Amino acid sequence: MQLSELAEAFLDDFFIEADEHLQTITRHLLFLEQNPDAAPQEAIIQELFRSYHTLKGLCGMAGLSAAAKLSHALESVLRRVQRGEMALTPEALDALVRGTEKLAAIIATFRERKEEATDIEAEVSELEKLAAAKESSDLETGSRKLSPRPIDEETLAAMQAALSQEERERLQRDGQNQRTIYLVQFDPHRQDAQGVTVDQVRAWLEQEGDLIKATPIVGENSVRFAFLWAGKAPPNAGDPFHLDWRPASETLFQSVSAADPTTAPVSSNGGPAPPQKTQAKTAAPRQPVAGAGTMRVDISRLDEIMRHVGDLVVSRSRLRETIQALDGQQPELRRQLLDLDRDVERQLRRLREAVMRARMAPLADAFSRMPLVIRDLARAQGKEVRLEIEGERAEIDKALVDRLFEPLQHLVRNAVIHGIEPPEEREALGKPRQGRILLAARPEGNRMAIVVADDGRGIDPERVAERAAELGRLSTNEPLSDAEILEIICRPGVSTKKNADLGAGRGVGMDVVRDAVRRMGGVLNMRNTPGKGVAFIMHVPLTLAIIDALLVQIGDERYAVPQTSIEHVIEVDPARIVKSAMGEFLPYGGNALPVLRLDRILDAPPARSRRARVHALLSGGEDPEAALLVDGILGMREIVVRTLDDPLLRRTCATGAAELGDGSVVLILDIPHLLRGGNQKRDRTTL
Repeated sequence: MQLSELAEAFLDDFFIEADEHLQTITRHLLFLEQNPDAAPQEAIIQELFRSYHTLKGLCGMAGLSAAAKLSHALESVLRRVQRGEMALTPEALDALVRGTEKLAAIIATFRERKEEATDIEAEVSELEKLAAAKESSDLETGSRKLSPRPIDEETLAAMQAALSQEERERLQRDGQNQRTIYLVQFDPHRQDAQGVTVDQVRAWLEQEGDLIKATPIVGENSVRFAFLWAGKAPPNAGDPFHLDWRPASETLFQSVSAADPTTAPVSSNGGPAPPQKTQAKTAAPRQPVAGAGTMRVDISRLDEIMRHVGDLVVSRSRLRETIQALDGQQPELRRQLLDLDRDVERQLRRLREAVMRARMAPLADAFSRMPLVIRDLARAQGKEVRLEIEGERAEIDKALVDRLFEPLQHLVRNAVIHGIEPPEEREALGKPRQGRILLAARPEGNRMAIVVADDGRGIDPERVAERAAELGRLSTNEPLSDAEILEIICRPGVSTKKNADLGAGRGVGMDVVRDAVRRMGGVLNMRNTPGKGVAFIMHVPLTLAIIDALLVQIGDERYAVPQTSIEHVIEVDPARIVKSAMGEFLPYGGNALPVLRLDRILDAPPARSRRARVHALLSGGEDPEAALLVDGILGMREIVVRTLDDPLLRRTCATGAAELGDGSVVLILDIPHLLRGGNQKRDRTTL
């Protein structure tokens, strides 16, 4: 199959629908596995069957023959369960899970524009064995699901009345060319048709043969669709939608002839039809069909709208700069412009919020993939693990939801492999045999806190310190704080294969996690209780496109600091800063905060005039890590984040850049990175 033969719009819809059905399937299979005695299960079985059936049709239309074949095998097993002919045993559930994983892998490969994977024989063979008994019975009795079923006379009459002169001529030509004529009916209200659209059916019929006519059949409380189709051979044996098929009868075509005397009647095999009088019924008048309340929009279109909103933000900043330049001049005009500026600001913020609401997606899109990851890992490790999910309906920017999958997967894998103890060990420690992993989302104003916590062995600070000392990365014997442990295990190379169990193995992939969170403009924190478990908390913004930032003066330069990175701003008298052999400290809230002078760290040109007082930015919640000194606060700004893709422009201290209203460009500071860098300069560690 050539990818160029498919419209990109169809592919986008295909991937969205496929992902939705795969998430539904995974959620239901894991529920049935974990709750074998739950009742009632009929609704879940029905929804599983419907999702597999829909995936079969979608994959068939996309040309994924292996995926369509595998979906059919999965559907066949569910059909037997649905009919009460077999129980959904653990073995059957395992087969369904393995088949679903393979199905997801095939679709993922297709999404990446790679060749379709076809190694499905093991999964299909296993599934066919489960469904073999009933399939044989169906063949013997001739009651196959796909055998033609009656189509009522109303449908025949409606099709006859709807045919145009051109369609009658096409019908006659198909009959003369020895093509088989079929009347096909699609009822979207049938149970096994849920999730299938008429456009999917139409596209498949056009692909398989000559679609002569399509017409809706409107009843009092329902709408069906009838198609007149011609082809060399009936495709109903491979019908992915379980349509109603009927060979075109002589009655239908004599009705066509009676309606148009110039057209010679033909039979279903293409020959002349014997004369027969038929009185055609009039098709029921069409009734208005209510439209859907939602529609799918490609994320790239929302990105484009957000870029335009960003341009408006910059233009509005320029307007403000222009108004400020009028200070003392034309006071009445300046007052009117200020009123206009406030109106524009309010309207622009509403527009920005409306676009962001359209971009928001539930975290369930990322969370829903984790249960299967945990299930497979726990089985491979011989462990018993229960996953608890909270706040999956919380929403953040769709772009961030997609980028969260990698760090979440790393944290969940580490929790299962290295955090949760084997059942026997947990019993010896007085813990339940089954370990617990919590995956939670908690809104924090303009940020979202995403927690991955377990009740396992936690991280042993002494082992972390010992390993860090061996590598020459620790120069003190004092106890390590949680922040220092996190800093150590997030450094590449601290956890090697030889020492993969360091601190419960948390070094594996932790640098990947921290870097991914940082690229999202977030912060990674940790709470560790040795012997009882560990919690990793990712604080990420709700969006990356347009943010509120604090504009600060550092030396003779201006920088932007994301509002989400700062908890407090305080004015500081330089005389209060205490100097010691360990560095500079600022008394605050009963503690001594390390002082980081950003002008020195950033090597900024000195300010033209020194101020009597400076300001300190405090980050880290109620327990700040350090005081970052700046020379001045210039106010809050709404800024558009521009990424620094050019390696020559990229700086480790910046997450991006923003254009101000006067046309100048400022760097957006990466506060977590600056905090880590400043702490590394202390004698505490040499990381």
